Amino acid sequence: MNKVQNTNMKRKPIYVIFKRLFDILSSSLAIVIFLPFFLIFTPIVAIAMKGNPFFVQKRPGKNGRIFKMINEKKYQIETERLILNPLPLDKLEQMRGGTQCFLEQSVLSDVIMLAVADKIKKMRLLPEDAHPWITYWLIAERETGRGAGLIGCKYLPDEEGYVEAGYAMAEAYRGRGYMAEALAGLLDWLYDWPFLNGVILRIQDENCASLRVAANCGFEEEGIQGGYRIFRYQFETVVSEEEL
Repeated sequence: MNKVQNTNMKRKPIYVIFKRLFDILSSSLAIVIFLPFFLIFTPIVAIAMKGNPFFVQKRPGKNGRIFKMINEKKYQIETERLILNPLPLDKLEQMRGGTQCFLEQSVLSDVIMLAVADKIKKMRLLPEDAHPWITYWLIAERETGRGAGLIGCKYLPDEEGYVEAGYAMAEAYRGRGYMAEALAGLLDWLYDWPFLNGVILRIQDENCASLRVAANCGFEEEGIQGGYRIFRYQFETVVSEEEL
């Protein structure tokens, strides 16, 4: 045991030097790769949040020393009874691997699991700033913090400025109006993005609960496509007299 410790002590200076060089090179490379995306998405975040998109966070560093780090504000949606947070890539991996413990198991239907796999593939190809547009948002009860359902966009905004949304609620939390409340919260969040014109829903005819949610949130039906009823929510644009 002592021999191992002594060997590690002898290697420590070399290890520290190489590790430091690796950290510097890898960080520099990451900056070069993601800087263009950072420059694009940061102004968008600033507009949406109507303020500074950064905050100062205290983090423990080497030898437990506390330092201040500038970080971007996190996405979060709050309603009267719910809190919605976008799930990071590792949480989706937990859902796919069956190790998650933050969400009711009844939410994870075959359809949801296929969607999770698709979201993981897309998120791996996109910068982290774009992940909230692809991932599921966890719907949690404000009072208990328990995960009751999922909601989110299926892809980035299209050329016309629309995104398609999808959602699912655990059986134990249905009939409480949670999904309509969560969807209304998501609509409010999406409305703040100046390049968005609205949201689309595709609902199967037998899904009566989802049809009620769409109606309660003000979606208008446009027709049927591929066996799904298409609903659209268009954000209102207020036009002043000077623009007329």
